[in-house]
Amino acid sequence: MNLLLLDADVVIDAHRLHIWDKLLSKNKIHIGSIVLRTEVHYYIDNEGKRKKIHLLPQLRAGKITELSASLAEQRVLRQRFDRVLGPKLGLGEIESLVIVQKTSDLTFCTFDNAAIMALVLLDMGNRGISFETVLKQCGLSRRLERKHSEERFKQIVKRAHLMRVMEQGLRLPRSQRRK
Repeated sequence: MNLLLLDADVVIDAHRLHIWDKLLSKNKIHIGSIVLRTEVHYYIDNEGKRKKIHLLPQLRAGKITELSASLAEQRVLRQRFDRVLGPKLGLGEIESLVIVQKTSDLTFCTFDNAAIMALVLLDMGNRGISFETVLKQCGLSRRLERKHSEERFKQIVKRAHLMRVMEQGLRLPRSQRRK
């Protein structure tokens, strides 16, 4: 059983694909407060209709676990990213990255490009997992969109490693900045 921290995009698509309950039954699901309370409200079904997502009853029933990071922790982390990557990270992603830093047994599942890059730049690339891999581990092999794929996840990780080598994405500490 995986101990997963899910980004909003994963929660929404798991509902849209009607696999949320199976995901819950096969994993210990954690969700950041911002994602849980402000980012996940509905998904759009195949007919273009909004379908509500009800996570709070599942939280109260103990089916999911809510985690949070303080505003100060989030601010410190956000300041580590440069002017190119920083603005691409949403509030829920910043909180989730702080949570991953603080909680060593969680694996972060997202298919957000900037969030995956940030994970690698923070030297936590081994703490991320693609949506496709999570589903395979649950026995939910199915045809998925490219954004969910392990191949795309690995490509982003590879680009982020290159960025890390080139000292892009993160702001260097003052002592290491070129004059």
